[in-house]
Amino acid sequence: MSTSYPIQVVVGLRQSKVNPKVISRASFDRVIDPLKFLQNQGLVQIQYATTLNELKKLRNTEIRQVLFFNGAFSEADLVFFKNAKEVGYKVVYDIDTYLLQYPSYSNIQNKKTLVKEIAQYADFITVANEKLFYAFQGLGHVLLIGNSYDVRKYTRFNQAKSHDTRKVVITNADNFKLTDFRKEFFRLLIDLVNSHKVSEIHLFSDFLPPELEHERIIYRGFVEREAHRKILAEGDFHLALVPIDAGLSFDDWTFNVSKNPFKYFIYAAAEIPVVYSSNPLYTPYIMDGHNGMICRNSYSEWSRKITDLLEDSSLCKLLARNAFEDVKNTFDITRMCHQYKDLLHLLTT
Repeated sequence: MSTSYPIQVVVGLRQSKVNPKVISRASFDRVIDPLKFLQNQGLVQIQYATTLNELKKLRNTEIRQVLFFNGAFSEADLVFFKNAKEVGYKVVYDIDTYLLQYPSYSNIQNKKTLVKEIAQYADFITVANEKLFYAFQGLGHVLLIGNSYDVRKYTRFNQAKSHDTRKVVITNADNFKLTDFRKEFFRLLIDLVNSHKVSEIHLFSDFLPPELEHERIIYRGFVEREAHRKILAEGDFHLALVPIDAGLSFDDWTFNVSKNPFKYFIYAAAEIPVVYSSNPLYTPYIMDGHNGMICRNSYSEWSRKITDLLEDSSLCKLLARNAFEDVKNTFDITRMCHQYKDLLHLLTT
């Protein structure tokens, strides 16, 4: 049977593990964005299902349909996968985090057995990086489809990016799980605004820690994914901060090294230079002083790296431009789309 275009695709929508009021951002980054790119080329037609009834209503038994589902890890997701196979969908289980073992700082219980059960109903398991590729061997047909980003969506906003506003931006969705560095990092932020080295700190987060209540720390709350990226691209932020645990246990290290560097992609697209914690999530992508700043989690090192960027606008421009070019040239969304196109062809012929 030859492939008939557009290929009919259904995306199973999963609630965010961090904020159950919204759809998982990983579902967009890993599945919806590349499929929309293919849809714009007339190669696929996308529909969405959040319930079993919707899943079954969308099934057309006269054609082959493909279901994509990112990050399934619950009993409800297992039922969703079972029903998808029963009514005849080809199923793609996309995995972008180490679902077999959540870190110690997470409130999510071990899901290893459940994830393995879900994987039994997938025709293919797509994973985001090599660590996940090896971790999920033996659970089915595993394909490595690396992360990508559509930088072109944001270039129209940031033609004249300023790097001398002394405005800092932080995006954090996990309540600053920094273990030993949390108090020092908060003290550093307060010192930065009190000393007027920084004019404002804009915090995008689901939660404002009481320690950060300050007239020049602007709490922006939760902002929808696309709106947040547009704000970053249109804004005049001098630099961004991405703190993350650096002293990790083996299990926490395994989880973090298997995550995806989307903050790097997002800030690079907006041409905002960034200071990152030295963590295996970012160190494979960031060359210190070239496309970002990497530092150990100490007050003195973070203070020094931030001061360097506040006092050197040419360094800011260099880091921002190098990061932008790296993401555009290395992680362009067309790479992921080619892989998805090949996978869809395989599933529908």
